[in-house]
Amino acid sequence: METALNVQSKMTQRNGRRCSAAGRIRRLSGPTDCVGSLWHFRRSVDCPAGGRSLWWFSEETTVTLRYNSAVRTSRNYLFDNCIGIDYSGAGTSESGLAGLAIYAAERLNEPVPQLPPSGRRRWSRREIAQWLVEELSRSPNSLVGIDHSFSFPLEYFDKYRLPLDWDSFLDDFQLHWPTDEAGATVEMIRRGERGAGELRNGNSRWRRRSEALCRAKSVFHFDVPGSVAKSTHAGIPWLRQIRRANRGIFFWPFDGWSIPSGRPVIVEAYPALWSRMYPQEDRTDHQHDAYTIAAHFRNLDEGGSLHAFFSPALSSEERLCAGVEGWIFGVGGSSGGNGGTIIGSRNNLLKTML
Repeated sequence: METALNVQSKMTQRNGRRCSAAGRIRRLSGPTDCVGSLWHFRRSVDCPAGGRSLWWFSEETTVTLRYNSAVRTSRNYLFDNCIGIDYSGAGTSESGLAGLAIYAAERLNEPVPQLPPSGRRRWSRREIAQWLVEELSRSPNSLVGIDHSFSFPLEYFDKYRLPLDWDSFLDDFQLHWPTDEAGATVEMIRRGERGAGELRNGNSRWRRRSEALCRAKSVFHFDVPGSVAKSTHAGIPWLRQIRRANRGIFFWPFDGWSIPSGRPVIVEAYPALWSRMYPQEDRTDHQHDAYTIAAHFRNLDEGGSLHAFFSPALSSEERLCAGVEGWIFGVGGSSGGNGGTIIGSRNNLLKTML
């Protein structure tokens, strides 16, 4: 954890002047004791965090406040370790990829990059899965966020008459899209050279409920900037591998909404929700996404508000959807709590689930 002096020095260097003038602040979200909260500073301001530490920021800046490492060591944390993983669907499962990155933060510490145990400079998808299984066995009280979708929209389940069950979905998807097999790539399966992907296609207009709420792209929207389709199709079979290798891992929300104490938890993360809150500094885009996930989880846990994110205010329809489609961690339900209008095959499936 950085001290207040270090934070002040960085802000002064970035803005070319000391940030010492007083001004008004406005809290956007989070607890009133500052930690883990979002505050917007209209002018340069010195802000005492709980009256114990002095923080300095420049005008028109939105930040997440954190305590000095000497403060707040007695909080009951939900997790000892927060891990962020930025994912990539390029190459094979053995390929070392610049688009794969892992950062980990232990309680009060800043997130730090994790390097492949093999000594290679870049991670492969196979190495990430193996590392996660081993790491979560050593440190079970961990929260992991992975930047790809964990499931598909309800329309997909309806089209192929699939059981509304995540484990069945994982098995069926891996059978048709075996992207965890040696030498296989997403593009090879799309071209019909491996697997049977043509029997399990989707429509780019289909979006999961949480994707629609945060305006994320469809898991079937390939070949466009910002697409998660390739990383999702490459990553889902590895979720299956991880789940089979360590049955103690809790996959939220498929295994439930209330997280168990002392067990590792893996969630679907969307770093675009938070990445602007953290200066990128000298990190690549992929590294910064992984850093953002770990840092935001850690800050929420420090502030005591992390537990609320595991129980988003969803309508009954949204909770039913999420049990099959999954849910992006940090996305709230629809305004008014009515879940919006569910039409067509989604409505029919929801009726069978009620």
